[in-house]
Formats: sequence, C-alpha cells, structure tokens
Amino acid sequence: MILQIPVGSCRSSAKMVEIEWKEPVTLPATEDGNSIGIAGPVTGIIDDLLLVGGGANFPQGFPWEGGSKQFQQQLHLYQLTEKGDCTFWKTGSIPELTSYGCTYSTSKGLVLAGGEGGKGISSAVWLLGKTDTGITLKALPALPIPLTNAAGTAIQDQLFIAGGETTTGMNNRFFSFSLNDPSKGWLELPSLPYAVSHAVLQARSRNGRQELILAGGRARNGTDTSKLYDETWVYSLDHKTWKKLGKLPYALAAAQVIRLEDESILLLGGDDGSTFTQVEKLLGAIQHEKDSTKRIALIHQKNELQRNHPGFRKEILVLPADESQWQFAGSVPFDAPVTTTLIRWNNYLLLPSGEVRAGIRSPYIQIGQLNRNR
Repeated sequence: MILQIPVGSCRSSAKMVEIEWKEPVTLPATEDGNSIGIAGPVTGIIDDLLLVGGGANFPQGFPWEGGSKQFQQQLHLYQLTEKGDCTFWKTGSIPELTSYGCTYSTSKGLVLAGGEGGKGISSAVWLLGKTDTGITLKALPALPIPLTNAAGTAIQDQLFIAGGETTTGMNNRFFSFSLNDPSKGWLELPSLPYAVSHAVLQARSRNGRQELILAGGRARNGTDTSKLYDETWVYSLDHKTWKKLGKLPYALAAAQVIRLEDESILLLGGDDGSTFTQVEKLLGAIQHEKDSTKRIALIHQKNELQRNHPGFRKEILVLPADESQWQFAGSVPFDAPVTTTLIRWNNYLLLPSGEVRAGIRSPYIQIGQLNRNR
C-alpha cells in the first residue's frame, strides 16, 4: 500500500512523502513454533544491522487467561540492504532482562538506557557494538535514577532522556549524556513541564538551531485513572528553556516518532486511552469491592474489555518544521503497534514488533519505503 503524506504547509510548493509498505518480516518462532512478538523491545541499528530483542510478552497465555508477563533475553540480528531487505542473521542475547527502555542508534553503536525486567526498574546503560561474529557489550555510566517508559532521542552522539516512571512514581526530570565525553556522566537539564511517561521526544534543527519536541504521554495518578496529554512542547538547546506549542488532535501515549529530511516530525499510531481508561476504572473498582460476587463480575467485565480490545490508533500525524500544529497525514494499513521504536534506515521505515492490543504483540517487522516528491 502507498500512503501519500503532505509535509510542510498547505502551499502548492509543499513536499510530499509516499510510504509504500512492503511485506513484513516475521520474527523468529519460540520453542512452541509460534512467533508472538514483544513489547518494549531493545531495537535499533548498528551500521547495517537491525537489532530486535528483549522486551516482554505473555507466552503462557493472555493476562485475562491468567498468563503472566515474562521478560525476554533473546536478541535477533537482521542484515539490512540499501533496497530495504531485512534478512535474519542470527540470535544472541541482551545483558539483562530488559523492556521499555530507551534505545539510541548512534555512530558508536546502539545504546540501551533504563527499562524494566524481573528485578524491577533499571538504571543500567549499555553500549552494544557489532563484530563479524555478533554483538559486543560495554557498560556505560548509569542513569541518575532507575527509569522505565521514558522518552529518548539523540543528536548525533548526544543522548537525551525525559520523564518516565521511577521506583517511586512519575518523573519530570530530564537528562543528557555525551558518548564523546562519558566521564561527565548524565547531566541534569531543566525539568519537563509535567511528569510524564510514554511520551515521544524527537530532535530536529530549526533555523540552524537544535531543539527537541516533546509530545503526548500519560501519567499515573495514584488510585485515580491516568491522565493522558495532548500537549506539544519544544526545548531550546541554546536557551535551555521549554516552550509550549500547539496541541495534538487528541491525547496520545506510547506513539512512535521520527524526523524527516526537511525537519518535519512524523508521528505514527499511539494509544488514545479510550480502552485503557476503562480498564483502569475497573481495576480500581475491583480493588475496592468487598462483595465477592460483585468483584467476580467486575473482573469478568475487565477481562472482556481486554479480550475485545479494538487496537490502537492507525493515523499518521506530521508536525511541519515551521508550524506549531500537527496535521493528519493518512493511516497505516496494518494494526499499529505501541511501545516500540520507529526507526529510519536510509529511505525506509522499520517498525519492529510492539503491542497491537492489550496483551497481544505483533510478530512482525513492518517495513515502509519513503519516496520524496515535490
């Protein structure tokens, strides 16, 4: 399927983007012969190698069937070509059971920061490198605090991580790290406008100056339902200040984002909270219900909501470089995953695995070809 996306203003000189989605690549099967995918994967690119692994899934049954979330350690390696081919090479492993961390594809290798696993939320940071026989691992200075579901982006070898969840709750702290000067460790920057997890953070250049765009996300709110955000903010690296931009068309969490060549930002999918909020309300009611019969009925209602989850938003939004409002730009022709990372490889988009419904992971690496027209 070819999706045409207007990028820039509505003027006749606006550029166009075409995304032609190819046949997806299926992740390797598990021991039972099935490929069930992973959420919050460790994923990114080292040179011409795509890494997809780690993450979490429910191999023994869905949550409403009593299945428990399990964290994975396998790391699948794929060879990429200029024509967008993605060929399986081999399977290795990540250094620890980790999912929902921030990953950064840099000139020095793939960086994994934070996340969570069997031991809880992590502050560990790893640099993964490539050899002729597989992957090398090197520990980098740890994050100042354990973080999961944070937002991350990079400007060359300068890494940024924003928000996320800690061992004590929501977080609004903001850090940077230089791979060229690792001895300085993670430096603290001005706090985010609000504490948030599952937001998107993307670097871009505007009028020759570097800035970061923060959009969407959600925040757990004690025993109440989580707050979902439709806000967009910009951080100036020159002035070290946050400034509010226009809003998203709707509140959105756990979306995927990339920067296009003209410094526009493309955002794909995300969770608008329509089902998530209902499930949260039922979980709260279950926790406080004393009557066993009513409690069982509430559990059944919650399970049915999850079992019949409609999936997440399929729309693609674009934030043009010189504007403050997001624009609708079509939708994807497949179940759009959340809690994964949209990756750009030359003129291709790679969207590995992720969650497509409550408890259900995509077994695919979606591949889309970008074609630019004037």
